[in-house]
Amino acid sequence: ATANIYKQLNKNEDVINESNIEACMPTWDIDNAIDKWGATLQVILELIYLLESNGVEKSFFIKFSGRGAHVHIHPYGISSEPQARCNPLNLAWSIVEYIREKLAEKIAEITLKFKAESLRVDNEIDIQRLFVAPLSIHREIPKVSVCLNPNKLENFNPLEDANLTRFKHFENWKNYVIGEADELALKAYNYIG
Repeated sequence: ATANIYKQLNKNEDVINESNIEACMPTWDIDNAIDKWGATLQVILELIYLLESNGVEKSFFIKFSGRGAHVHIHPYGISSEPQARCNPLNLAWSIVEYIREKLAEKIAEITLKFKAESLRVDNEIDIQRLFVAPLSIHREIPKVSVCLNPNKLENFNPLEDANLTRFKHFENWKNYVIGEADELALKAYNYIG
């Protein structure tokens, strides 16, 4: 009997069990060579434009990841109602894929303009994906993963502002508005599935 209770407890806490997911953070993984930061920045700006034009103005944050960037929508920028109707993991995946599809042509233009052959924008939302946490150190290069002020993106220099000893980190990265991304979530889920 104890073994069955233990199995049930583990099942209720298991992150691989999709029914245990309360919220999921839509994340665009922008990979690129660090010396092509200008291309990465252009993709970030295009992505922000699409988020804002879809009503997501305060519930996203940008993080330098060591070579490229991650753009995240705060998980509670999507309220509990859409997350109760659709699995939060599926919502996040749909949002990322929807915006990626809308950006595809712009990404191709930016790649050519900056000769950024290694530029990619990936949808890596899956049940076991872990993203770099703010203020962690990159596993291969000595850079700090810092959050960026979306109003001062052009001022960020990845070679200087992510140094281990004197990095610049945007403290307001954790701000969000509950439900701000609901409309985008449902539109993306209905379009992508």
